[in-house]
Amino acid sequence: MSFDINEIHITGAIERRDAYDTKTGKPMMRLIVRCWKESMAVIVFDDLARQAKHFIVGDRAEVFGFIQSTVYTGKDGVKRYGYQVVAKELRRDAGQADRTSASPGGDSPAHPEPVTAPPLATDRLGRPPILNDQFSPF
Repeated sequence: MSFDINEIHITGAIERRDAYDTKTGKPMMRLIVRCWKESMAVIVFDDLARQAKHFIVGDRAEVFGFIQSTVYTGKDGVKRYGYQVVAKELRRDAGQADRTSASPGGDSPAHPEPVTAPPLATDRLGRPPILNDQFSPF
């Protein structure tokens, strides 16, 4: 008997963050996290996307989730392939110095508590849904 375990844990500095709303109106955020010499696209939804708004470029983040392959057509019409992480948990890296000021524009704390996403729906084989129909990894 064999089975696949699709889990990933990355830690790195946030290079870029873009906020979107999905077709159903749910909040979504796409982060680019730099891990050593590689940059990885990280997709977060719902409560995690709201939490990710408190992160700024340069913050160190820990991401727990699963890796997903993506296929998209570039502006030049060429089909491209890549990978992204769909986050289940997102938190500030414990090694980062604690900032004491509140986040700009609100009274939310600069360091919100980690939020764990609810389990994603799976197909009958237990695989996560494909979420990459419109977002490119880079």
